[in-house]
Amino acid sequence: MRSPSVLYESGNIGQTVRAREYFTKAFALRDHTSEREKLDIAALYYSWVTGDLAKADQTWQEYMQEYPRDDLPTRIWPRIGE
Repeated sequence: MRSPSVLYESGNIGQTVRAREYFTKAFALRDHTSEREKLDIAALYYSWVTGDLAKADQTWQEYMQEYPRDDLPTRIWPRIGE
């Protein structure tokens, strides 16, 4: 399985459909990952696949609380802090 950051980049280059497929697969398999990766996968799934931006925002907030030194959420999700 590809890492969530690779999937995010796939979406940025116009492969949105493929990125959504990968996010869906990653979300289904997330129980086999670390807690940090679970949060990353879930937040990206909610924003890219379901469009549930409130749930994505909530998941990124949880990520930031659990891993305050990791800046991934602020790089990927600029809505944080708005």
